Amino acid sequence: MINSGPLLLTGASGNNFTKTGAGGLTLSANNSSSLAGSFRILGGTVTITNVNSLGSGVLELGATTTQGVLVVNSNNTRSQNILITDNSTNSVINVASGSAFTLTGALTQVNEFA
Repeated sequence: MINSGPLLLTGASGNNFTKTGAGGLTLSANNSSSLAGSFRILGGTVTITNVNSLGSGVLELGATTTQGVLVVNSNNTRSQNILITDNSTNSVINVASGSAFTLTGALTQVNEFA
């Protein structure tokens, strides 16, 4: 899918967004009021230029056998709980050079084995 403008993720309160597969996705829209469920990066890379693109729910990185990568390309401060499901896949949050990303909230790592 190619989208030339901001993509707003919408749905009923509590809906989740899940990114799977090895490809990349770039988000810039403010989804803080429209995406209340978990934002799951279970494979591939999600790049954000607006910290509110992640919605207001828990940010989940990785799955049992896949790596989830979040790339932050702007200065942002975010209060959001983060869950990393990772046994050996090394999910990461990559902050671009010259940018600052401050996170507050609970950070939880669970190891799940297939």
